[in-house]
Amino acid sequence: MWDDYAQNPEKALEWQQRYMNFMFDLEDASNDGSIDVDEFTTVCSCYGLQPSECKTAFNKMAKVLITNRRMCNRKFGII
Repeated sequence: MWDDYAQNPEKALEWQQRYMNFMFDLEDASNDGSIDVDEFTTVCSCYGLQPSECKTAFNKMAKVLITNRRMCNRKFGII
């Protein structure tokens, strides 16, 4: 179910879209439309993870996002 969503997020089921929006709103404590490392760490550490682990995970995801964005921009001639 989640693998299907990850492979094709444009075809999310309604409840998956609502859950994603809920989780985003929960983590975006500043309500600025983005989730920073401190917001991510606050939420994830509530689940028992060490803050240092949360920050490491956030930074890894941010690095992948930046890399993917650059590759996409090059592919479509945006850079």
